[in-house]
Amino acid sequence: MKRHLKILIPFILFCGIFFMVFKIYKNVDQKNRINLQIKNLPKFEFIDLITKREFTKYELKRNTTTFFIYFNTECEYCNYEIEKIVSNIDKFKNSQILLGSFEEQQVLRAFVEKYYLTKYEEIKVLYDKDLKFEELFGDCVFPSVIVYDDNNKLVKFYKGKVNMDILLKCLN
Repeated sequence: MKRHLKILIPFILFCGIFFMVFKIYKNVDQKNRINLQIKNLPKFEFIDLITKREFTKYELKRNTTTFFIYFNTECEYCNYEIEKIVSNIDKFKNSQILLGSFEEQQVLRAFVEKYYLTKYEEIKVLYDKDLKFEELFGDCVFPSVIVYDDNNKLVKFYKGKVNMDILLKCLN
């Protein structure tokens, strides 16, 4: 019996360590893949909440800075960020702001009405019905702001609350 334990315990430890190393390698590999994938704006398909049609990368305005903001309507920082963007909307005239969320469409529509977002042509609210945002951009917190330049090259990826001055600097 003791002899079996002397063989079984090291075997179990070896398997446990091997499994942990494999999981770490897999996570690092996935992060590297996503980092490479987001250097240029990846292809995406979301639902435009207003038109109720599919919205893709190819429908973006050309030669403009793009702000992708992943948000949640119940997130205090997200609401604050949207308020600041709306109050500074004139500074975002030559850019586009894509607000993405996986929340139910009726909840998103109430959010759009609360901030009168339909009156700003720079802002689109996108419904992530298939939860593809994190698959495309990796682990995100609320809010996450991903900024692409006018050539669709990644400028910056912010996770969490972002000061308005920092976002405005991305326009230059």
